[in-house]
Amino acid sequence: PPMVKVKDQFMIDIKTSEVTGLKSAPFVLVYDPIFVEFVDAAAGEFLNNGGKQPIFRAVNDKSTGQVTFAISRPDDAPALNGNGKIASVTFRARNQGPASFGLMGVNFIDQGGSQIETLPYNTVIEVK
Repeated sequence: PPMVKVKDQFMIDIKTSEVTGLKSAPFVLVYDPIFVEFVDAAAGEFLNNGGKQPIFRAVNDKSTGQVTFAISRPDDAPALNGNGKIASVTFRARNQGPASFGLMGVNFIDQGGSQIETLPYNTVIEVK
């Protein structure tokens, strides 16, 4: 796995590929608060497609190690197709060990209000 040192800041990007008709993209990023601490979250450029600012909110709960994302396109913005970054999350390494990151509650919705099938991937960063 990729490696970082204690006290280093690093970024995790949440990306989508081959999505069709994405209108809303809520999810929860789960991390291990023993090994890393949340610093910040920002919307990815994919959501700005067509020049419309996304509705973006990220709420961190450091006690459970969960960042809850509420992300959607404005009502007057077209749905999105293709590949791109939905969000970037900055963390700081706290302690040595394997810091795992996973996605829960992924509920991508299309223009018509139907759920888009997703296959979330998890990752591990080794803190040295």
